Amino acid sequence: MLLDGPASDENLRNQTWQFMQDAVSIKTQHPQDKIVLLTHIPFHKEKGLCVDEPETRLHWDNTIIEQTMLSPNTTQWILDHLNPDFVLNGHDHFGCDVTHVKDWNGEQRQQQQQQNDTQNEESSRVAIWKVYPTTKLPFQSTGTRPKQNMVREITQRSMMAEFGGYAGLLEARVIQSDLKFAHEQDSFELEFHYSACGFYIDLLVWIVVVTDAIVTGAWVLVALYKVFLFIVTRRSSNKSLQPAPSGMKPKIL
Repeated sequence: MLLDGPASDENLRNQTWQFMQDAVSIKTQHPQDKIVLLTHIPFHKEKGLCVDEPETRLHWDNTIIEQTMLSPNTTQWILDHLNPDFVLNGHDHFGCDVTHVKDWNGEQRQQQQQQNDTQNEESSRVAIWKVYPTTKLPFQSTGTRPKQNMVREITQRSMMAEFGGYAGLLEARVIQSDLKFAHEQDSFELEFHYSACGFYIDLLVWIVVVTDAIVTGAWVLVALYKVFLFIVTRRSSNKSLQPAPSGMKPKIL
């Protein structure tokens, strides 16, 4: 995906945005369909929520070389129009787990401002999204926030060794309590479960593994040494049993 610009390949960027527009059209025609968005660059978040900070590096011709997060406008557009049910991405080697939540009060303030600015035009309904660590949602204990107003975003921790060799397991389940409703209304809800799986590190296990490797290596060296001695001894025996060349008589002392 190439969403932000200016980009060195604007043709690819246009193709990406066309793909996004097509996805929005399909979502509009089939609102019951669910979207799991897989992308490399994380959504925009304020400094301090993740290890990486919002940063964009530009080339000499003012095109983007690298960015740690998508721009705020691109993030807002995806959340408003595509409205994915779950977002999984990477890039930030340390990983991150946040939830984007619609701010209804902020939306009302924005609508009032738009109505004041354009009294004769119908203002578009645009939500303002706030980002919270998933483990610190302010309404988590009450459970009053509708799920349609929340989008969880997981940034997978790097699988490089220096970061623990992580992989991730994402599971989607149909919520049992909504099965009857899903059958009747041709709609359903998914419940997502994500687990980060780091490479198993245990001191005792590594001691056993290293010890076994050393012992196995020692036995292999001993076996090779014995084979070498056998070959040398065999060759020496063959040389001592060879007959004397013709025309030569053994010397008698």
